[in-house]
Amino acid sequence: MRECLGGIETLLATSASFDPATSQRTFKVIASDYVITALVAPLMADLSTLAPGVRLQLISPDQHSPELIGDGKADLMISPREFLSADHPTELLFEEEHVVVGWKDSPLLQASLDEASFLGAGHVGVAIGSRSNIAFADRHLALMGKHRRIEISTSSFTTVPWLLVGTQRLAVMHERLARAAMRLFPLTSVPMPFAFPVMQELVQFHQTRAADEGLFWLREQLRRMANDPQNG
Repeated sequence: MRECLGGIETLLATSASFDPATSQRTFKVIASDYVITALVAPLMADLSTLAPGVRLQLISPDQHSPELIGDGKADLMISPREFLSADHPTELLFEEEHVVVGWKDSPLLQASLDEASFLGAGHVGVAIGSRSNIAFADRHLALMGKHRRIEISTSSFTTVPWLLVGTQRLAVMHERLARAAMRLFPLTSVPMPFAFPVMQELVQFHQTRAADEGLFWLREQLRRMANDPQNG
């Protein structure tokens, strides 16, 4: 019943046609602060002229996020695959590498960083939501049998730079976010000291929204921004 009501709500919210130049539509998007910083913020600056009436309501992800998509209370969710529901369509939005980031004056980053030094250092980690779900990096490090010494755990990707400056701590960060942070903070980045999987960031929407012109347009804009070499 909840699924049916969610489908009805999404259909009622969907207009038959969509013109970005004149639309006053508000899109509800579930996205982490990493995605907001690396992708959504530069996109909205771009859309201020292309679609001046379009608005975004940004929702932080947690364990209830898939329910918001299923109930029609959110339009899109941007996330790695393991945090998405199997009940609704997904599309690949972009791929992301991870890098090691630290204070630019840290002795650890003045020479080539090896695995032993990486694992032996103090780290800043990220755990998301009220259940403190570990992020992609720590999930895959654990699967690889590599365990960091987490000195500080934060629930926000964008607070990590503040916790690195002036310390010997390291963090594993998304490359796009690291580039943005290094424009604002005295930080530097180096490659991971061992092979590490590429993260796939996907976008998910309710199955009844497959023909929604507005959501199709928004997904295309997000994909365009993700593929723009000047972004990040």
